[in-house]
Amino acid sequence: MDDGTVIGRGLEILQTVSSGIQVPLAELTRQTGIPKPTARRIAEDLKRRGVLIRTPGGYRVGPALERVGLAAALQRKLPDAHDHLTDLHVHVGGIAWLGLLRPTDSTELRPIDLVTDADHASAATVGWPDLTHLATLTGTAAGRLVLARRPDLIEEVARSGLHRSTPKSPATVRDLAAVMRQTRDLGASVETEQFTLGWRCVAAEFSFPDGTIGIVGATARVNRSDAHSMVRWTLRVAESMASSAKRSALQTPAG
Repeated sequence: MDDGTVIGRGLEILQTVSSGIQVPLAELTRQTGIPKPTARRIAEDLKRRGVLIRTPGGYRVGPALERVGLAAALQRKLPDAHDHLTDLHVHVGGIAWLGLLRPTDSTELRPIDLVTDADHASAATVGWPDLTHLATLTGTAAGRLVLARRPDLIEEVARSGLHRSTPKSPATVRDLAAVMRQTRDLGASVETEQFTLGWRCVAAEFSFPDGTIGIVGATARVNRSDAHSMVRWTLRVAESMASSAKRSALQTPAG
């Protein structure tokens, strides 16, 4: 119901859009009771902020709102996530981060929480790798964890060929296979300057009791990091997060 306030109207629009796959402006107006020009203005402002997306069929939830939803889910599933990331950051520096993959084999992975050095703050929030691109999947530590779960994408890479981000990226499918074997043997994914020159990243995954996959990682400048230490501490923190998530699930009342 329209209460006449900007915040109230914005929330009404968000709740209405989140209840359907795509909601046309006319339906948005009908369900919220907000005048059409006002509903359009608010919806377009939310679109500019990434909270909504406009499609030919209407408005739908945008990536910014999806991240808020994932962050809320993380707070329920793993309330001490930030403490674990702080511990990882203390030992490896750079950027310690955590993302979630839904059990539906999505390739959408964005950091939901992170701890970063002050001089890495910009890199931590801008230009995060887009795992919907094959070059990102094959060249990044997190992307390779996704590939390990998606043999169909590995087949697509084999058909289309590897797209190299740097001269150190895997050049052939055989090179990529060797990297994937290393990931399996280590229990963690490691890449050094294979996606962005001057940077190293280590990532490891763990499972929540409901099947959601957590991916925890550490990203740092090559000249300020040690790969072995990053692997050791990333694996340790991933194990701690898995144990914590299990305890949290046992303590959460059903229903």
